[in-house]
Amino acid sequence: MATVRISQLTAITTPTDDDVLIINDADTNTRKITFANLTQGLLNTTATAQTKTGALTISGTLTASSNFVVDTNTFFVNASTNRVGIRTTSPATEFDIDGVIHIRNSQGIEFGDANDSNYVSLAAPSVVVSNFSLTLPAALPASDALVTSTSGGTLGFTTGISATAGTLSLSQVHLADQGSVRFYEAVGGGSEYISFGAPASLATTTAYTLPAALPVATGYVLSSTTGGVLSWVSNAAGAAGAASEVQFNTGGVLDASANFTFQSGSNLLTVSNVTITADLSVQGNSTLGDGPTDNITFSGRANSDLSPIVDGTHDLGASGLRWAEIHGNDLYVYGNTELGNASGDLISVNGSIDTDLIASGSRNLGSTSAQWSNIFVSGAYVENNVSSSYSRSQAGVATTASYDVVIGSATVANSAKILIQARDVVTGDVEFYEHFVVQDGAGGISEVTGSNVQAPTPGTFLTTPSTAVSGSDIELYITNTAVSGNNVDIKVQIIATA
Repeated sequence: MATVRISQLTAITTPTDDDVLIINDADTNTRKITFANLTQGLLNTTATAQTKTGALTISGTLTASSNFVVDTNTFFVNASTNRVGIRTTSPATEFDIDGVIHIRNSQGIEFGDANDSNYVSLAAPSVVVSNFSLTLPAALPASDALVTSTSGGTLGFTTGISATAGTLSLSQVHLADQGSVRFYEAVGGGSEYISFGAPASLATTTAYTLPAALPVATGYVLSSTTGGVLSWVSNAAGAAGAASEVQFNTGGVLDASANFTFQSGSNLLTVSNVTITADLSVQGNSTLGDGPTDNITFSGRANSDLSPIVDGTHDLGASGLRWAEIHGNDLYVYGNTELGNASGDLISVNGSIDTDLIASGSRNLGSTSAQWSNIFVSGAYVENNVSSSYSRSQAGVATTASYDVVIGSATVANSAKILIQARDVVTGDVEFYEHFVVQDGAGGISEVTGSNVQAPTPGTFLTTPSTAVSGSDIELYITNTAVSGNNVDIKVQIIATA
């Protein structure tokens, strides 16, 4: 075999698996290695498909001029469309993932601007209490809207709200549970604010409508109709009245009066000539009037007792300013009592005296110049002389009804003078009658006809009284014949004459 240098061999530019490489081992063994054996386990440079079993480490750049696939669809690069797919071999966009993206350690997704000089990033907070998901809306809103979320994380669009740079536009704001709108002071000025909110309780829904324009001049005030429509009204005159006078509205204009004042130093509200149409409750000490010339008129009725602050210290009236009449059911007077202070004063007692009148023999009942016209008593004691008499009364005897009075015993001889008083309960007219009866004690009766003794006579209320024997009694019969059917109060006084 001739010796040939390797450099003298013809170069093969496109080797095949059948090409043979001859190896001489120190002239001892001469062997051949095919190209296929030589390149086994190495990457080929042909279009023939090749499988590499085992790990592959590439220290340099790996360039793929066609598709790049990892585990079928775990990672797929489409070289013709320049798209990358995760778990899909048909990426619809430059980066298409069929699965969940998990970004760790609060890292975010960055969205660069047009020239990629700045970006917007979405990232999770540093601490998330529990896992949650946000589900995007199914479609765009029909008009400008803000994104809202349900408690389950479903996002949606709320119309009627729009936001631009520095501006939030709302068609309606609902603030529940006395929520309020706050207007904070300038940044750096502090944390104070002005707040507007609803009261704790409302009788009905109330709405206010703002004015359509600014006021035409400084000094205008905000006025409202009963429907809540606000408008600017003139208040050019400013405060009305003098110092300390309370302001009030008169036809949309501020007014004041010297009769309505407030002293800020003493917190004293002074009101003159005031009419209160509703209930008035005054707590604490009260003074009505400040001098004896002030008149106080009570048109209502007292609903409680009137008691002085200290027992027996204040008078009810005075000798120079007396009450005209005092009407009461019960009157208790402790101490000396004087009724009238001159002989011309008249005293009328229409009620019944419930106690003895005691004078200890030092007072007269009447006098020679002012005698009593009639004295009606059940028993009269004049020193040691006794005259017996008795009286009977009947209230409201109806027309044509009779009133019967026992005036004595038919078995006892006697004579009696009978005084009859009749009062019409409607007109108040009063008449007096006299009637004389003589009885013989054996059932016989002789009468002196009764008569109306009042002059002038206002009318005839009763029939002429008649007397008859009823059993063992002598009875007087009186019949009411009052005009117009009015009831009559009848009082009978029987005085024994013998």
